[in-house]
Amino acid sequence: MAVVKKEKGEFKIGKKKGKVAKVTEEKFRLPTERSEPEGALGAYTWLIFGEKKIGKTTLTALFGEAIHLFTEPGGKALRLYPVVIDDWRKFRRAIRALKSDTRFDTVVVDIVDKLYPMCEDYTCEKLMIQDLAEEDWGKGWRENRKEFEREFGALLNLGKGVIFISHAQEQKVETRDGKEYDRMMPTMHKRMRDLVEGSVDIWAYYTYVGRRRVLQILGDDHVSAGHRLEGRFLTPDGEPIRRIDMGRSPKQAYRNVTDAFQNKYVPTKSSDIDTPEEEAPKTKKKFRIHH
Repeated sequence: MAVVKKEKGEFKIGKKKGKVAKVTEEKFRLPTERSEPEGALGAYTWLIFGEKKIGKTTLTALFGEAIHLFTEPGGKALRLYPVVIDDWRKFRRAIRALKSDTRFDTVVVDIVDKLYPMCEDYTCEKLMIQDLAEEDWGKGWRENRKEFEREFGALLNLGKGVIFISHAQEQKVETRDGKEYDRMMPTMHKRMRDLVEGSVDIWAYYTYVGRRRVLQILGDDHVSAGHRLEGRFLTPDGEPIRRIDMGRSPKQAYRNVTDAFQNKYVPTKSSDIDTPEEEAPKTKKKFRIHH
């Protein structure tokens, strides 16, 4: 059994037989200055979900030098750097290849929904079972979550911008008091959605309002959306933007999103601005004077 000893800034690993290895312990340094927020739109992590064929892939193709990891057929009519991901092993190999890559600055997963079932198949094969539920005490589910989170984390730590694409569907949401209402949400598995939405900087809903294509970046009771970027996506007057008009072309859509990020975009509709709800006027209490 190996014995680990600390001696003058070194770890000395000794065994009864064999060679002795010394590993120098690096001094941990704390930051001395505050970090500055990223100034590039593509440096952030996005989740874009929405209607089919609305232009999600076309929009992401304009985010710098982007590589697209396709889990389903798509992008055939576009000029892209496509990679087909049809199983979890291939996804793992793609992440490892991207670790040493210096060409691409954005990774697009289109669509991200398929990754979770791919990971489940991989875990089942690894454990030599047919279903994750076959393992006692939830071991199958724990192993699958561990595997998924490890590779998901590796993707987010590549030092590149990451964009997840998903479709949208209306789902029933139940409140604590038992009431139900419909909400537009990504189509991915709930376990995966919780992880993705908790990790991204911006999650946006790409949809139609009448004949307009819009990107909604602030959510409400009916739409799951939002962002964590303080001081971004404001009008020139400093008001929060709720929806961005995506115009009639991919270039116009990207330009509007970029302008909105840089606080230069002027919304075309007043409803595209997030205005606080007006408070109900307070009624003055009437006091009766007793004689």
